Amino acid sequence: MEFLKDKSDLTIKVCFTAKELANLLLTKDHSGIVDIATQNINYSKKVKKIFALSSKTANSSEYEYFVALFSLYELFDKKCKFCFNLKNSFNYSTDKIVTIDDLKKYKNDPPDIIVKDKNNLYDFELKRYRGVLNVNSVFDFLSKNIFKHYSSHDRNYLVILQMNPYSKISSNIFQELHDKLCMNDFGLKKLAFYFNSNNQKMIIVSIWPKLYFVERPFIPHIQLLQKIINN
Repeated sequence: MEFLKDKSDLTIKVCFTAKELANLLLTKDHSGIVDIATQNINYSKKVKKIFALSSKTANSSEYEYFVALFSLYELFDKKCKFCFNLKNSFNYSTDKIVTIDDLKKYKNDPPDIIVKDKNNLYDFELKRYRGVLNVNSVFDFLSKNIFKHYSSHDRNYLVILQMNPYSKISSNIFQELHDKLCMNDFGLKKLAFYFNSNNQKMIIVSIWPKLYFVERPFIPHIQLLQKIINN
């Protein structure tokens, strides 16, 4: 864990490696799950604990932290860190962040997540979409939840499509959304979608400023968590 202080506005950020952030999430269960990090419980018990935790991510109040570990971590260098702005009330000389509840207490939004990759910082605002998968419905969602509220902040936006199993989505939707954005100036820096394609692929689609697709093989959340905490 490290602290960054912005000299321009005196804002304090706290940054975690992927393993440190995973351990913060694991400490939410105070019945010994923290021992996962030190390998003090047997493998089968560890698997059950992780699976119970990761299976609740869709509606979890810690959703943004799971997105960092399960999505953004795969898009950046594995030495990247996940940072969060802290409230002015936080005193890094006396206050401590040892559990995820501590982080939520002192975290100051927006943005939801800041990725520190080498010496660069990337702000991410996260949104979940569970509606109808057509151009008009998605664009209406973007208009109400991003364009009207956040465009002036010059941030990156990642929309997680939470689709029903075996849902199909046409790539034409993303092309049409990109074309709509090209016809308007919303002041966006970057806008992308991220979704699970039937447990076969994880796909990220950038629709602004450029349209492109990136795919990686689907890896179950339980395996990703195990990989991170055992690294």
